[in-house]
Amino acid sequence: MENVTVTTPQYPDFGALLESIKENGRRMDENYARYLAERKKQEAERKEQEAKWQAERKEQEAKRQVERKEWEAEMKASNDRLNKISADTNRAIKDMKNVFTTQWGRLVEA
Repeated sequence: MENVTVTTPQYPDFGALLESIKENGRRMDENYARYLAERKKQEAERKEQEAKWQAERKEQEAKRQVERKEWEAEMKASNDRLNKISADTNRAIKDMKNVFTTQWGRLVEA
């Protein structure tokens, strides 16, 4: 018979190969666990940031509503003042008209 050359595999025995496979599996499990933990952490941070933004939006909306109510109150007060001034002016014009349309007013005018 001829001499058959047997090449030595990277792992000389089956036990070492099994240990290598187990080690790779353990490393993969560790990496996957780290990945899941990091993903959970990122998700928690994202939810926290979103909650913070929602709170800020609500606060800003409440502030805008208060400012709008204040502005509406100022506009109403301004309109009330203008209406009063207009009524006073109309009354003064009517009084002046009465002065010139009464007998005394016509006498003075003549």
